[in-house]
Amino acid sequence: KLNKLKVKYENDLKKLDNKIFEIVGYEFNINSEDQLRDIFKYMGAKINKFTKTGQLSVDEEVLEQLAAEGNKVAKLVIERRRLFKIYSTYIMGLKKKHCDGIIHSSLNITGTETGRLSSSNPNQQNIAGNKDIKDLIIARDGYTLIQMDLKQAEVRMFAYLSKDDKLMEACLTKDIYSSMWADLFNKKAEDVSKSERKIAKSIILGILYGMGIKRLAANAGISISKAQEFWNKFFATYRGAHMWMEEVKRFVKKHGYVVNAFGRVRHLYHIFSDNPEVRAEAERQAVNTIVQSSTSDFVLYSLQRVHGVLNPPKVSNAFGQAVIAEFVTKVLKDTYKRKFDGHIIMTIHDSGIVECKDEQVDDFIPVMEKCMTAPVFHVNAPMRVDIAVGKRWGSLNELER
Repeated sequence: KLNKLKVKYENDLKKLDNKIFEIVGYEFNINSEDQLRDIFKYMGAKINKFTKTGQLSVDEEVLEQLAAEGNKVAKLVIERRRLFKIYSTYIMGLKKKHCDGIIHSSLNITGTETGRLSSSNPNQQNIAGNKDIKDLIIARDGYTLIQMDLKQAEVRMFAYLSKDDKLMEACLTKDIYSSMWADLFNKKAEDVSKSERKIAKSIILGILYGMGIKRLAANAGISISKAQEFWNKFFATYRGAHMWMEEVKRFVKKHGYVVNAFGRVRHLYHIFSDNPEVRAEAERQAVNTIVQSSTSDFVLYSLQRVHGVLNPPKVSNAFGQAVIAEFVTKVLKDTYKRKFDGHIIMTIHDSGIVECKDEQVDDFIPVMEKCMTAPVFHVNAPMRVDIAVGKRWGSLNELER
């Protein structure tokens, strides 16, 4: 499969190279920043960003800006870099990474400030964005892959943390983003269009990440005035959410740190900076950290329960035993007595992927769903999952819910 992809991507890269050479008028080394810089100078492109050595920058941000202004070469170079990254890191890289046909990626528990897992060697979180590479990951003979992805996990955690009644109500509906748009603009959820839902999702997540109005508008593909209208309506409708965010900002300004729902602490010393832009960034990080960090810890505890059900004797530490014991007693009860043949093979942000014996898939799915969505200790966030099964990670079939 890798050999076939190697030929395909080499051909695609060559086609992109030829398109770039045709526009420029001659061949050059596209991987050379110096030569690329000269091309843009020759084309009269306006670049206002510089490298540490004082050279004009041709990094991703600059290329995105030039592409947005209509520069065809910049647009093609962005596409070429994306393809080359996949080609070099995965198509060529995975040939060197596998051991007896199995990829052993590293999960780093201290790779991020929020406690969210990062991945390396190779980065399986990046693999998740490419179907060609995902289709290389297959279940062993006699086993099936089960993927459970917590739906809108951070929005649901935001609802739990803020205790906003209307936001909690939206979490109980069929689709959060459609329900929120309906709340804001006095419509029925079933009448919300796909484009309206997309805008709602983009702006709501943008608010969680602390984006300004201009960036919100750009991300959602709407005017600044429309983004401002949505912003105002959001905080007028979900007053509890707004009050919670303001309280988080007051807390971090006073103490210099924030604490997530499980007690994880992150220090944000920049909140005491004299620079207002640096302080604003620390405020943004304060809100986002609590939401993202709490969601991540919820997922990790949930996956520990999945692991405990699949491998009861292997949960050796006292804390792990407490997590499993509480869950078994309160939620799984008799279901736990069944022995399942399977194990977790990877996790991507808010999802877990298990390899399970074919004949046990139907029985294990409801058990895994309970593991992933049930309250973790005192944190009773209204979680739901999307479930997909199949033999190849890139071609899983989503179950109707």
